[in-house]
Amino acid sequence: MAKPLRVLLVADAADDAIPLLLDELRRGDYELQVERVDTAAAMRAALEAPAWDVILAGYALQHFSASAALAVLRDSGLDIPCLVITDAEENESLRTALTVGGHDCIRLQNLARLVPAVEREMRAARVRAARALTEAALREAEARYRLLVEQLPVGVHVMALDADGSTLSISPPLERILGFSLAEWVADPQLWRRQIHAEDRERALAELAHVYTPGAGPAIAEYRMLARDGRVVWIRDETLLVRDAAGQPRYLQSVKLDITTRKRSEAEAEALQRDMSQWVKELEQANREMALVTELAQMLQGCRSADEAFRVAADFIPLLFPAESGALYRLTPSTPDRLERAAAWGRFPPAEAELARDDCLALRRSRPVAADVPFSGQACAHLGEPAPMSTLCVPLSAQGETLGMLHLRLRRNTGELRPPDALREALTEPKQRLAATVAEQLALVLANLKRQAELQARVDSAELAAGDANGTEAAELAAQVVVGPLVLNCRTFELWVGDRVVNPTPVEFDLLQFLMRNAGKVFTAEQLLQEVWRYPPGTGSQELVRAHVKNLRAKLEPNPRRPVFLKTIGRFGYTITPGETPEPEQA
Repeated sequence: MAKPLRVLLVADAADDAIPLLLDELRRGDYELQVERVDTAAAMRAALEAPAWDVILAGYALQHFSASAALAVLRDSGLDIPCLVITDAEENESLRTALTVGGHDCIRLQNLARLVPAVEREMRAARVRAARALTEAALREAEARYRLLVEQLPVGVHVMALDADGSTLSISPPLERILGFSLAEWVADPQLWRRQIHAEDRERALAELAHVYTPGAGPAIAEYRMLARDGRVVWIRDETLLVRDAAGQPRYLQSVKLDITTRKRSEAEAEALQRDMSQWVKELEQANREMALVTELAQMLQGCRSADEAFRVAADFIPLLFPAESGALYRLTPSTPDRLERAAAWGRFPPAEAELARDDCLALRRSRPVAADVPFSGQACAHLGEPAPMSTLCVPLSAQGETLGMLHLRLRRNTGELRPPDALREALTEPKQRLAATVAEQLALVLANLKRQAELQARVDSAELAAGDANGTEAAELAAQVVVGPLVLNCRTFELWVGDRVVNPTPVEFDLLQFLMRNAGKVFTAEQLLQEVWRYPPGTGSQELVRAHVKNLRAKLEPNPRRPVFLKTIGRFGYTITPGETPEPEQA
């Protein structure tokens, strides 16, 4: 059943992109309710209507623009995901669209990203709405608690109008609050002032002095006092100048309430709210990053060449690291000791088109290396720039082979040197782990593409060596792996299931080839990670294997819920069989 989706479209009436966008959304199984606007006034009127799920804004209109539309959205105070649509090829357009407040930027040349991006940003909007409700509930609970505390018994302090403000009387609760007896208060006129916390004394006395202002009501101040036993007690002091029937001042009456518990609760509530806000912010960021990484992995799996894989990665990495500049470098067989730049992005991308492999500490150590230039002693030799910046180099390594390097940098546009902690904020440990995940995904695809190219070369060599028709036929047969009705062609990378052809992704092809060449044998997910993709023991994710198994079953099984070819043995074992007996139906 189609899902309803309310779309506010910011576009010119003659925009050829409108049908493309709507068709792409309908292919995502959405039933659309669409309204188009092309002026600020029309957009403001549309925003007063029932809530929109998403806004799609053209980057440049005849009389309007995405940045102007985002300004109207900000002024409305509404939290609606806004995606900027552009046909520009430059990364600068993408960065500008994100800078003015767009949640994402979709190129018309890459509309496959539209539906995943819409769904991702709608999920993020729901998280933000839930956070607002939680914060409102927290404020309401805090207000109820404050009312309860303010109704507790209070101490009364009566003072003379002399220069010292001598104590005339105090109530028993005040004795209990601070631990000083009435005799001590009366004997020492300076006791009250002296017991006010030194950091609060000047402010508190100035606030309470307003009681002498003609026509003023009670003076109110909140300050800390030191009790007899050294405890710090928070006091809410409401002092009133009491007059006689003729209006002449008689004495000061101070109502002192112990608000220590309230202040402690306020501090805890503020800390909780800060922690909660930070947690929600981190959760939103993690969800967004997870969705983008998943989308990147899916796009990479469909790549047919290393050049295409580098282009896809260069499109996604600025979305994951919008503040940073960077580049992707690759090793080539002709120059194994040097790397050439495959892609670059950001305001301050690396200027080096090539660099020596030994100049990068990450490649020499086979692990990510972060540095703060010029403070760090472990900066890579290829950086070279004196400007202060935070950098990260991550090797592109898979299946025991280094294929390139991901480089990120945040450069401070200032001549003032800052300490390392100030620079490291942008490349925190979570961001370093995220960069390592992206590098791992890209490296795995590059390694599989390289292996496929090598396999294709070997098959081609076998055909050439055969030399005649019979030899060509033998080479063709040698390039096939057959298990029952399954025929895997290692030359064309196709899988035949009976008379039906299936096109696995490069990663799926490697998994399928290994299992078919070992038909009937059972392998755990850990064994497949090591044997198929050359992961060191204990380093790969079993979820990766399960995801590829699920995708393969969807392609080759008549009923993926009851597989007959790619079976699960026990809980974590996988095998290929000729397809005689189906498994019990899986949930």
